[in-house]
Amino acid sequence: MKKLTLKKVKKEALIYRELKNQEAPDGEYFYAFSQEQFDKGLLEIRKTTNAEVFQGSYGMIGTKKGIEEFNAFYSNRDKRIKEQCTPIGIFYEEYQNHEGEYDLNQNTAEVITKKYFPNFSPTDYADIIKQIRKEWLDNCC
Repeated sequence: MKKLTLKKVKKEALIYRELKNQEAPDGEYFYAFSQEQFDKGLLEIRKTTNAEVFQGSYGMIGTKKGIEEFNAFYSNRDKRIKEQCTPIGIFYEEYQNHEGEYDLNQNTAEVITKKYFPNFSPTDYADIIKQIRKEWLDNCC
């Protein structure tokens, strides 16, 4: 494996950050955690369609089309992350994105990285992870 530099890892992390921060466009769906939110969201959907609405996951309500488009957006985003990102770039971004604050043993950043790269092993990147942890500690406190 070619020697990684912190500068290169940071560039790789930027690609991941840009992709993971993309959000699904508005569509025939909304989130409702109260009757008021449900009524308001349903009213908005009814302005464009009379299609039946369904309950999605995590408080989502939407038409079949809206929920499918929402899910397709995130499936495609995850696919692009797997194609365009590196495991250490993801690890760096997640570790620097407050995971180091909560988990100095890097477990959370590792779990998130393994979502995209199941074979990711911190031991393969031990030298650069030491630098990542040191950078976080130098900047955090």
